[in-house]
Amino acid sequence: RCSCRLRTLVLRNMLRQDVAFFDTVRVGELLNRLSTDTEVIQMVVTANLAGWFIPLCQVVIGLIAIFTYNWKLTLVVLSLIPVIAVCMFLQGFCMKILTEQELIALADAGSKADETLSN
Repeated sequence: RCSCRLRTLVLRNMLRQDVAFFDTVRVGELLNRLSTDTEVIQMVVTANLAGWFIPLCQVVIGLIAIFTYNWKLTLVVLSLIPVIAVCMFLQGFCMKILTEQELIALADAGSKADETLSN
């Protein structure tokens, strides 16, 4: 439902653009962005809602279990959290760059396909 509403809003905003906007942006790129970007947003939203609760519970239960087993081992594990956080940040940054490049290439390919098929 959210994805359909998002596509409707994006399409409505696209149709409100000036005619000059469509001279600079190809129709295939707009169509490709409309379909792929809304799918990406839908995947991120649904993955974030379900994907954070279970791992958070696992971490909390794991820390409680390791603390009851050996508190010194808990301190060692907790001292590694900044290193893990930096690695996760770097991975997320690289994924963001690669995803942006993928979407640009996909939009360009869709635009070329639309131009080829329309001629």
